[in-house]
Amino acid sequence: EGLSVFRSLVFFDTQPNISISVFYRIRINAVDFPETSASFIPGTGISLSVARASATITADWRMNTWLLKDQGRMTVYISGLFIEVIFKVSRDSTGHLSVLLHNCQLHLNSVKVKLNGGS
Repeated sequence: EGLSVFRSLVFFDTQPNISISVFYRIRINAVDFPETSASFIPGTGISLSVARASATITADWRMNTWLLKDQGRMTVYISGLFIEVIFKVSRDSTGHLSVLLHNCQLHLNSVKVKLNGGS
């Protein structure tokens, strides 16, 4: 009996609910693909790429923590995006076409996040 009382005093839960964050009304406002290409790679398959792409995304946010409750809007600006995907194209033993992901690359030059509203 005494040991269980001691444990309840010493080992009580001191960790409050740290945070609950919610993003909603997510919208893609703008997308730009200024340089796109598709090419055949002999012996491998097809390469698809996008260079210098950009996007603007907005969303509303809400955060609840044990210390702070806040909400607002955020805008995410993505620029200098480069994506290249290479598909290996072949035929299986029955002659059916087979397409497999051979390689994938993604590079980002800049991601900026602007928070509006809130405290």
